[in-house]
Amino acid sequence: ALGTDYAYLGFNLRDPLLQDRRLRLAVGYAINQRAIVEYLRRGLATPAIGIVPPMSWAHEPAAFHFERDVPRAKALLDEAGYPDPDGDGPAPRLRLSLKTSTAEAYRLQAAVIQQNLAEAGIELELRSYEFATLFSDVIRGNVQLYTLQWVGVTDPDMLRRVFHSSQIPPGGFNRGYYKNADVDRLIDAASVALGERERRALYGEAQRRIAEDAPYI
Repeated sequence: ALGTDYAYLGFNLRDPLLQDRRLRLAVGYAINQRAIVEYLRRGLATPAIGIVPPMSWAHEPAAFHFERDVPRAKALLDEAGYPDPDGDGPAPRLRLSLKTSTAEAYRLQAAVIQQNLAEAGIELELRSYEFATLFSDVIRGNVQLYTLQWVGVTDPDMLRRVFHSSQIPPGGFNRGYYKNADVDRLIDAASVALGERERRALYGEAQRRIAEDAPYI
């Protein structure tokens, strides 16, 4: 059976660089999710389509999800104003930093992500911390990219708790400081909608909008 844990790469959207959606999409297209699932997770995971799991009544299977596409990542970086400074040479287009936990699985995953991003021209500095330190850095916004995981996600209300602008710390779990007025409106409407069909449609649209913004990968 498919699980309900959701491992993700998060962005701090208060960081001026990461506010550019094209840069977030470039990171998403550069990462080889299938390799991470197959080799690091030994096939015991599946690439996720959003935070709401497939077993939930509110899951939106048609939401955007990344397939690896390095040329597309490079094109997005060009568009965002990060041209390759030296063709096939070693100089990166830009530098970012990723904070991860000291647990071995996360360090290995970070090394894969670092290698993947390097192929698109992004130099990724890795920093690993004990969980408590990592977590407090994420909550304080003292981070650019980070990897964490949500455990036991089943209720679509998770969309409100993680992506609604009213849930930015310390008020809630919106640790990436993500704000989208349309997404707020859809989530608010879904939480008061009476019929399951209407709630499902609203949650589905919220999932599609969030996926296109790529606040998480």
